[in-house]
Amino acid sequence: MLLSKTTSEVTRRSRACSARGSYTARRGQDEGADRLAQSRTERASDLARDDFSALPFDQEWLYAASLLAETATTLGDRDRAKVLYRLLVPWETLGAVDTNEGFRGSVSRDLGLLAATLERWDEAARHFDDALMANERMGLRPWLAHTQYDYARVLFARGEPADAERAENLLDAALATYRELGMHGYAATAAASRSSSKRTRSM
Repeated sequence: MLLSKTTSEVTRRSRACSARGSYTARRGQDEGADRLAQSRTERASDLARDDFSALPFDQEWLYAASLLAETATTLGDRDRAKVLYRLLVPWETLGAVDTNEGFRGSVSRDLGLLAATLERWDEAARHFDDALMANERMGLRPWLAHTQYDYARVLFARGEPADAERAENLLDAALATYRELGMHGYAATAAASRSSSKRTRSM
């Protein structure tokens, strides 16, 4: 009984740290880092010790690992991205879900983000292609839009001859979905990226 309660509490705190890390990374990117953001990021980084062995391997592990993957990507943390990529690859065909928290779409999107952080562009593209198909098949329109937006950024970064056109098409699709679903903050970010790409192409 005591062991069960302790395990449950560790899991709850680990998931909370993962979520705080993901939120704080995005918040720091949008608003500028502050003391609170640094503190919360450090708390989340405690989970990264010993290849994330502190993260309980239970029914919520995949959801928490997905949050941590996005955190590592947003922070550009290549060392942790490499570890998380290795840990998540066996689960690439699954979705990251927690019955109490929600659903984060295909794990292949997380792998695409991590591979891009490591500048493994072709691997990233393969994972994003898989994530596009999986999220569309499951009818997860917000996560499909996130995948389209993230994939577009990776294609712009890779910079192969056909990448810019496909990236712009992906941005257009993501922007349309964000607007239709009332995801105004994401829509504004996608619109800014689209405007930037048009300026670059016209130069």
